[in-house]
Amino acid sequence: MLPAHEAMPVGGFHAYSNRLSVMPGEELDLRISGAGPVEIAILKHGASSASGRTVGMLGTVQTSVHPIHPGSYVHIRDGLDALDGFTIELWFRTLTAGRASGLFGQRCCQLWLTEANAPVLSLETACGRADVSGTELPIKEWHHLVARVGRGAASMSIDGERCGVPGALAAPVLWTAGALRIGARENHAGEACGFFTGDVWAPAVYALELEDATIRDRFRDKRLEPESGCLSQWRFDAVDGMPGRDVCGQRHGRLINHPTRMIPGPGRIGDGDWSSYVPFSDPHFGHAIRFMPDQCSDARWPVACTWPVPADLPSGQYAAKLTNGAGESRMVHFIVRPRAPRSRIMCLSTTSTRVAYNFTSYGDSRVDCGAYLNHASYPILGHLIASRRPASGTSNGDDWLATTVDFELPFYHWLEREGIDVDLYSEWDLEADPGLLDHYDVLAWAGHSEYWTSNQYQGLQRFVERGGHILAMSGNTAFWRVSVDPVDGVMECRKHERKQVPGTNCDPMLDCAHWHQIDHLPGTNMRFAGWPEWGLLGSVSSGYTDPPLKGPRRPYEVVAPGHAIFHGPRRIETSGAFAPDAAGYETDMTCRTMMARSGPLRAPGHPPWDARVPTVPDETSDEGLTILARARIPDSHLMDLDNALTLNGGDMLAEMTIRERPGSGDVFTAGSVLSSHALLTDRNFSHFIRNVLDRFLRTDRQPSMRTSGKTATAE
Repeated sequence: MLPAHEAMPVGGFHAYSNRLSVMPGEELDLRISGAGPVEIAILKHGASSASGRTVGMLGTVQTSVHPIHPGSYVHIRDGLDALDGFTIELWFRTLTAGRASGLFGQRCCQLWLTEANAPVLSLETACGRADVSGTELPIKEWHHLVARVGRGAASMSIDGERCGVPGALAAPVLWTAGALRIGARENHAGEACGFFTGDVWAPAVYALELEDATIRDRFRDKRLEPESGCLSQWRFDAVDGMPGRDVCGQRHGRLINHPTRMIPGPGRIGDGDWSSYVPFSDPHFGHAIRFMPDQCSDARWPVACTWPVPADLPSGQYAAKLTNGAGESRMVHFIVRPRAPRSRIMCLSTTSTRVAYNFTSYGDSRVDCGAYLNHASYPILGHLIASRRPASGTSNGDDWLATTVDFELPFYHWLEREGIDVDLYSEWDLEADPGLLDHYDVLAWAGHSEYWTSNQYQGLQRFVERGGHILAMSGNTAFWRVSVDPVDGVMECRKHERKQVPGTNCDPMLDCAHWHQIDHLPGTNMRFAGWPEWGLLGSVSSGYTDPPLKGPRRPYEVVAPGHAIFHGPRRIETSGAFAPDAAGYETDMTCRTMMARSGPLRAPGHPPWDARVPTVPDETSDEGLTILARARIPDSHLMDLDNALTLNGGDMLAEMTIRERPGSGDVFTAGSVLSSHALLTDRNFSHFIRNVLDRFLRTDRQPSMRTSGKTATAE
């Protein structure tokens, strides 16, 4: 349960579920905010999110308006006992000022910042409130702050020196039982409020007054180890176990709304080298913690109703459609996965991409943020993104979320039309149980498979190595690296690269701040983090066009008509336009073509975790790879291997490929987000993908089939 926390009302009509996928026999929970009756129907998606058939009705439920509780901080349930003399010590770095915010304390003793970033120590005494104030401090700089209370006076030191005149205390502090908070204040109702925007390092409490000389030494040395007499010191460096542990006592902290960890502390002066820096081996990294007042990792609304999933419901893409009395509708998309594997083909829905594109959940600029929208409190993209929140509260947000769903729905509609039996899962199902892949011969996905975990990449590598085949009907594939916490429903994406991006990055030490707190591995792009997409798929992101669904599309041209896949069991027409309108929005191309167009990778990232994959793509990157077809989309935004973007840079290429290596499974990539859409409109392309699947499912594969056909060369 959430500790007492100041609520924020949000208007409008919203809904979500805590379940991204369910099995037959389980219950789907629906959580709704909005006044009045809401009618709920369960739909099985068709070729788009606007089409589908009703498979269940929940009738009408009466709903209420619910608030949310944004603001990240550390909650310590058991606060300080009565102390005659004590010292509070911490380092802090304010990212943005302009509002009063808490740094440390409990109701009777609070250390906080004014709107002008001046520290204040407020004490409740028998004679009323007593304040000791410091000077205004520059933001975006680390400051060492020490507050001391004892012998009828209170004082403050900033950056090793006493600040101002000690305040006389006419009466002792009135100690009251209650919680202690780091990064927040407490209001008169006993709720956490006044959340800090910035970083904190090594907060501590002593049962004595530290001497001036000791304070100066600790500031000068940026000393972490506490002095004798320390009651509690909180650290946020745990790889496993408690992330807010008290190293001197038992007042362990609970992190509320997922503050950001893996932040360099004041001891880290210079940046590191992106390709070799490891924070866990750096004694100066520090492991600070970052708080944001608009961070909300879970809407935490009560269940409005549940839907028992029928025992015989087929695996597939579904949605709960909710309609209120005003005629407004909301869609809560979910996956029905099988109770047990029953097909030879596993399909993965692009779960992490959906979570990333749900960045306007509430239609409220005070709290909406995510992978594509900066925090309102500071211009930095969201690092820790909640899945347990509404499916967008504005038409713009609805469009983006629905678009990510619509990218992949034609593929599943085509599979059903063709009578191809598959088992569908969310990506997070595979994250929770990597062994699911062991039951399948083919893995397929479609649409915008942009956000991947390292576990997903490595699991698919093992799958291919043991003979499993991949059918990737996607583009911009395996681009951003994420890590997920399926228990708390949170996804992490450190979305910055090896260069400052104006308006979206605040850390001058980018190379030291891109490691993840969920899995403790490097972040940003899969390529730069050590899991290059070419190591698995043989292709890389080529660029993009706008808008996503209604933007320019082009057909492919077959460039390897002699390959056996065009000749059986169905004969494919290879002259003229191939797969009309299949290339569009975001596309992939081979390394060889990318290097021919824009040169080699100039600044390698972390060395690949699989030593067999070259750090820089070379001739081995395309070993066994055949370019089957190629498309050109003019007037596109182009990327190179370093992800440098050239707007309106010319023709964006999409390349359809198959990788065939002896002793391993085959990997087919369509090379476009929109590739599966052509399956519903072009019979020739439909027959071609049937050929690919038939090839993957054959049990009498001959080695000659792996090498037949002509390998096309790069342009």
